Amino acid sequence: MKHLVLCRHAKSSWKYPVEDCYRPLNKRGLLNAVDMARCLANEELNGKSFDCPQLILCSHSVRTYATALAYIEENRWPISVLSLEPLIYEASGQTLLSILAKVKKSVNSLWLVAHNPGLNLLAEYLLGKELENIVTSAQLHISLDIENWKELLEQKTIVSKSKLVHWLQPSML
Repeated sequence: MKHLVLCRHAKSSWKYPVEDCYRPLNKRGLLNAVDMARCLANEELNGKSFDCPQLILCSHSVRTYATALAYIEENRWPISVLSLEPLIYEASGQTLLSILAKVKKSVNSLWLVAHNPGLNLLAEYLLGKELENIVTSAQLHISLDIENWKELLEQKTIVSKSKLVHWLQPSML
């Protein structure tokens, strides 16, 4: 069994004249990221507390990195679980899927901190249905009845092995 959390970065600021990759979080984004991280610390999934992920794959953009750091700091996770992956930035759903399929078999708990529309497309592929927009700061917790992340590429069977366990977004807090 594998556990995957898809997390969209918190709300970014358009206040500064910087390239898209360097946009920071705005005030609401900073507050939402911290609130969502604190909520996770108290969250129970499948009757047990949510543990530290073994790996957090994160886009190298400032807004995704800041979002991931909020979770790491609020939950006292080791920074060593964080891996910045430039290919995640503005990636398609298919590219995100390919990145996940390369994760080591030994990793059972994985987070992906990324961007839309790729994140939505990935979630729809895994769950086999159209989903509403994954808003900024939202988390989707998906359980996967697989032994190896490579199995994500088996389109005909992955839907039957995937289950949306929990969807949390700031408006629910």
